[in-house]
Amino acid sequence: MKDVVVVGLFNGMSVGRSSLDKSKWNVLRYYSSEIDKYAIQVTDHLYPQDREYKLGSVLDIDTAKLLAEIREDFPDIPIMLIGGSPCQSFSMAGKRNGASTTTNIDVVTLEQYLELKEQKFEFVGQSYLFWEYMRVLTDLQPDHFMLENVSMVAYWKDILSDAIGVQPVVINSSLLTAQNRKRLYWVGTKVDGEYTKVEVNQPEDKGILLKDILLDEVDNKYFYKQSYSLTGKVSGHVADVYVKGNESIKRVYSTDSKCPTLTTMQGGHRHPKVLVEAFKPSVRNNMIREYFDIIKSTKMIYQCKCTSGFQDNKVGILKSPTLRSGNPYTLGLTKNLLVRRVVPEECEILQGVTRNCTAIGWDCTKLKEVKISDSQRYKILGNSWSEPIIVHILNSIQTSSLLCK
Repeated sequence: MKDVVVVGLFNGMSVGRSSLDKSKWNVLRYYSSEIDKYAIQVTDHLYPQDREYKLGSVLDIDTAKLLAEIREDFPDIPIMLIGGSPCQSFSMAGKRNGASTTTNIDVVTLEQYLELKEQKFEFVGQSYLFWEYMRVLTDLQPDHFMLENVSMVAYWKDILSDAIGVQPVVINSSLLTAQNRKRLYWVGTKVDGEYTKVEVNQPEDKGILLKDILLDEVDNKYFYKQSYSLTGKVSGHVADVYVKGNESIKRVYSTDSKCPTLTTMQGGHRHPKVLVEAFKPSVRNNMIREYFDIIKSTKMIYQCKCTSGFQDNKVGILKSPTLRSGNPYTLGLTKNLLVRRVVPEECEILQGVTRNCTAIGWDCTKLKEVKISDSQRYKILGNSWSEPIIVHILNSIQTSSLLCK
């Protein structure tokens, strides 16, 4: 194993740290920069040895002081910089205004960013913080680096690539997990004083599907009572549940498909949803009791598919509507199917991290363990990396560095 000192920007729950531990690197010290309270608590619980090396906000990092400290303690050890800068303004699903000011100035170089920052310009969203990654990269001059971000329009991808000096590799986490998560990774290593791109091969597809990772039993609170309609597809997006919101949050997926990309899942009904066979839970709340009392009675789950009106196009746990000549598509389902959201523990599995690793945090002020709420666990995991992909990339960096010697 090769020794390394690591600086993790936008550190989240330290998936960079856990990935290094599962790769071919031996971490002598891990510095982290993060501002999310709950992500920090999870990190502090998982890695108590790193608590004294927290750097705070990336905006406040004194790079000269940091480099001097590293070199004083580890004069000959390679430095690695890793991070995934905020993506919302780069994302295809967002407004795509990228790294720009509130006065619509696109920030296209580090020099320009530093001038605008000095002049107290305000920036749109958080994606401009890519330039803080570049500031740290430029000042620290690490031996190796990795930057992660979302798929984005060519305009911004080219700007980021020109700044960092290498082209990204596109890898979908679906190759190693049950989640579709296509991301860009800029990966470089220093050769003769210049950064060169690390060639990262596509990992072999393990063919993991939702049915391979879903838990057999989950708490009743994760089930939807609302009716749903089937799309007619046999796999993938197989149903839509009747909840308020845009069409994307109504989608329900089959267990023999991949989960859509995890987001921070904040707000109503934004969690991925799956159509699962009903089971009899050990503790039944009123909602589930109602379901199972109906299932055990003469009533049944039905699908009614026609064009006569919204009310007929439902799946529900009610008596099947009367068959009539004008609606030949009324049919009873052969299985008892319910819609539920993916639970936090399953999101951990979808990101390839240790199960229940986000359930408990450490409060450094009160010096005690604290429970992390479901809402915060979803957010932390949605902002996180897919660990198996990061392990694959980190091993590629070491292989490249050995070949360059």
